[in-house]
Amino acid sequence: IAIRVAVAHGPPTQPNYTLHFSVKDTGIGIPPHKQRAIFEAFSQADVSTTRQYGGTGLGLSISSQLVEMMGGKIWLESEVGVGSTFHFTATFGVNKRPASSSEEDEQATSLRNLEVLLIDDHPSSSQTLADGLRERGVRVQTAATAEEAHQQYAAFATRGGSTAALVVDAQLASGNGLELVDQLRLAEPEFAPWVLLLTTLATPVPEDFSSRHRLLAVLQKPALPSEICAALHNGLSGELPTAAVPPAVPGGLPQPKLSILLAEDGEVNRAVFVGLLRREGHEVACVEDGQAAIQAWRDGNFDAILMDVQMPRLDGLQATELIRQEEQAGGGHTFIVAITAAAMEGDRERCRAAGMDDYLSKPVDVRELHRVVLRIGQQRAARASGTAPPDAASTDGAAAEADNPSTAVAPHPLGPPRMVNFEAPIAKLNYTPQQQLQLIGTLQRETMQRMDELTRAIDTNDVKLLIRAAHSLRSAAALFEAQAVADAAAAVEDQARAGHVTSAREHFAALRQTATHMLEEINSWLSAHP
Repeated sequence: IAIRVAVAHGPPTQPNYTLHFSVKDTGIGIPPHKQRAIFEAFSQADVSTTRQYGGTGLGLSISSQLVEMMGGKIWLESEVGVGSTFHFTATFGVNKRPASSSEEDEQATSLRNLEVLLIDDHPSSSQTLADGLRERGVRVQTAATAEEAHQQYAAFATRGGSTAALVVDAQLASGNGLELVDQLRLAEPEFAPWVLLLTTLATPVPEDFSSRHRLLAVLQKPALPSEICAALHNGLSGELPTAAVPPAVPGGLPQPKLSILLAEDGEVNRAVFVGLLRREGHEVACVEDGQAAIQAWRDGNFDAILMDVQMPRLDGLQATELIRQEEQAGGGHTFIVAITAAAMEGDRERCRAAGMDDYLSKPVDVRELHRVVLRIGQQRAARASGTAPPDAASTDGAAAEADNPSTAVAPHPLGPPRMVNFEAPIAKLNYTPQQQLQLIGTLQRETMQRMDELTRAIDTNDVKLLIRAAHSLRSAAALFEAQAVADAAAAVEDQARAGHVTSAREHFAALRQTATHMLEEINSWLSAHP
């Protein structure tokens, strides 16, 4: 594959720049009579390529919409058996700001005497950030391991001063960046530099971290040197951005930290569970099917398993039954919580019969998750002290809420006539706008993945895949209150479960239409929130 970029038009003859991008491959090629159709949603030049290469036929449709939003056009040149070249243009405005404004001069002056210790174990990103900061006058030392960080920090503390800062990757490959910052502070308790964290948006910072450190900002990776400098400048000038630190969930999850195994194949729900649990310091290991959950349980020492009921290879009910059989032979009892988007009569009873201890519905309710994790902590404390654990009947709020509709969360009020409630993560999960942005991007990816799986399931009469993919899409859409998609996916799932494959195919046509509309809304929203 060859990718080329060239300037097609620009100043002084044009007010804006138009860039011409081309992507050339040596693939199978596309016949002339099918070249126009491939830019339509859920279309491919040859439907058999779905089996061999995968894909839903959405990529080029989405690309053409994005290109149109950017004031450009998209086209292709192709020869069967030789390959294809896809072209598109996009228009970009000219930065009319002077190269050296007074604001930039002020920032450069404030950073001139600043010393930064950059802790990042990814060589290329560390080098890029270090070079960018040095270009702006910052004195930078780098550390790629905990040992290097301790050595540099000791020298750092000796030089001291108020103009010092740590820039730390919160997700180091060798360990937790937040824990490393705690260790560094304990080693030099009198030294308190600014702390700027680089992190993924699905893992917010625990509330107590900012109380222990001079937390300046939390920036989404990959962060630009200019963004880091702007945050450092704000800190030195006393203009701390209050929105930089993600808020904590009221009544946060209990301490001490728990070790939890999450078995969930849906990317959206996996990101939500991991983010909420790690936000309060709990350790979370993830697997995506029941067989992997059993193996992880055998290899690890977990306080609990959050087990999705619908998963590939082996579903959550079967995995739980096998775990309980092994526990009967070898002793012990791991607390297992069912998580499911299904709302069928008897669903909770089936989970109980399989040996599950509690139940969570998707999309997750933060209060219900808090209740369940609190119960897990109580169970662990009871085992450690040899006392009886709390009565399940008195703590099973999920069952009480299901039986008493008056306690359920009220539906989102009517608003603009759109399919997706993009504010749901903020309202339901206390997410920051940055976390909201990442989760919406995750919804986009998972919707395309599930539509790909549904297309293959319909094409190959794979009923199990049809049920699982529809179930996962239903759950992801419900989190964002995309009711039309959730209902259409539920119809496909219900018909497939009942063995009515022909009817499921008919409902899939409606699901495909609503999913396309939802993706269009998501693409428009993401374009407006770069």
